[in-house]
Amino acid sequence: MRKYTSMFTAVALAFSVISCTEKTSDLTLKTTEFSENTDDIEYSMDVTLPVGKTSLDKSIREQLLTILEGDLSSIACFEEEERLFAPFDGDKKDVDSYLQYLSENTCHELEAKSRDTKEEAREYSDEYTPPSWGCDASLRFISQNDKYAVFSLFESVYYGGAHGGIIGDGHITFSKATSERITSVVDPAYLNEVQPLLRKGLNEYMAKYSDGEWDEDTLFDWLFVEDQTVPLPSIVPYPSAEGWNFTYREYEIGPYAMGMPEFTIPFDELKPYLTKQAESIMN
Repeated sequence: MRKYTSMFTAVALAFSVISCTEKTSDLTLKTTEFSENTDDIEYSMDVTLPVGKTSLDKSIREQLLTILEGDLSSIACFEEEERLFAPFDGDKKDVDSYLQYLSENTCHELEAKSRDTKEEAREYSDEYTPPSWGCDASLRFISQNDKYAVFSLFESVYYGGAHGGIIGDGHITFSKATSERITSVVDPAYLNEVQPLLRKGLNEYMAKYSDGEWDEDTLFDWLFVEDQTVPLPSIVPYPSAEGWNFTYREYEIGPYAMGMPEFTIPFDELKPYLTKQAESIMN
């Protein structure tokens, strides 16, 4: 079994599309799934979007589709401005066609790259064939209330190396009052003031995933940071039931073995350091 197999779900023997619709508060949500499994690629994508007729549904849907296209078209691209495939030039109001275009082109281009990798390897050895590439893209609905709606976009990818990785825009929060995306939660001017909160959260994360056998004094032996200053995560924090959720990317502040550190800071503890944007969606 290939090392990345457990990372990918809902893989079918042939290309398939599954859709379902549900009503959640004032956002009507539709989930669409695509999957394909060939000799060179294991691919799946599940996308949940607002599909209601309100201006809020429309605005959030359009923004999420733009973000999704940006993510998928840049997978396995390492040069600035490089794209896997051309932008969708059809009617973007036809969401099903738009998603079909993104899924089919992402799968086709990654499959071609996987096949090229195998052919290059054969030039050097007839005894070794690299494993097939894999991609599992997921745009999911997380939660909402009368102030905000939260989604997440992550892609689990495998390009034939020692292990796969998780990329993507991360958590995406929208203000329901303006339909704008919340792009900043903690005011960077307060980075020094929030250090105790960030360190506490990281220590709680490390203790949890080391079965409680964790020495807080060794935290900075693990972190790739300067002057023992923990940076704010590149993934924008989002509001959960318990507080603001912070998630760091793989390798962002520590080694791969740390995974993606995640913790929650209670609302009242972070309140003095919020941006105006973040304050606007708090009750």
